[in-house]
This record gives sequence, C-alpha cells and structure tokens, in this order.
Amino acid sequence: MVAGSAAVAGSLLFMGTGTASAMPIPPGGGGTVSLHNEATGKCVDDSSYGLRDFGCQNPTGPYAGFQQFALSQQSDGTWVFQNVATGKCVDDSNYGLRDFGCQDQSGPYAGFQRFRFS
Repeated sequence: MVAGSAAVAGSLLFMGTGTASAMPIPPGGGGTVSLHNEATGKCVDDSSYGLRDFGCQNPTGPYAGFQQFALSQQSDGTWVFQNVATGKCVDDSNYGLRDFGCQDQSGPYAGFQRFRFS
C-alpha cells in the first residue's frame, strides 16, 4: 500500500508498536502497525496532507500517530486499516487510494476499505 495514486512497489514490513521486529502477519486482537516500504524506506503516512509515503517517524515521537494504523479483522477475513491520529480509514475506490471517513462495515461501501493479505 503505497500512498497516493502510485502502484505498490517493493514489499511492506508490518511493525507492531512496542516491538522491534517485523511481523510476517498482522497482529490478532487489535494493536497498531506501521507500514514500512522495503524498497523506498518510507512509511505510509496519513495527516492533513492526505494518505502518502513519508519518511518514517520516531515511533514514540509527536508525529508517530500519523504512521500508525489500528487493524480490525472483519468476519470475512479482510482487514480495515484506521489511522490512529486522523481516525480515517485507508480506502481504495474509483477515486484511487486515499484516506476517507471509515464506513459502516455492514454497509454498501465497506468493500472499499477492506484489504486481504496474500
């Protein structure tokens, strides 16, 4: 998930808060992750500038929340990424990859905010 309208390039590491190692799968039962791109070294960031790639922040610094996403697993096995600082969700619709207000996950637009790991 590279921010903006760019395509996914490289691989992502999931880095859970409070841990020093990359996780091969997202954490179960809550928690937050940062998405770090292996090729660029940048992190997925969501701030007043929108969803984008940006230099990775200190995980305990004042801007860390812009690069931390709470993961919610849905009943169909997909995941919703909600930014800790903005409260917005990662959304991929006809408007491209962006941050957007989180949808009712039982509603007609929920699929735009659900992602599957493969």
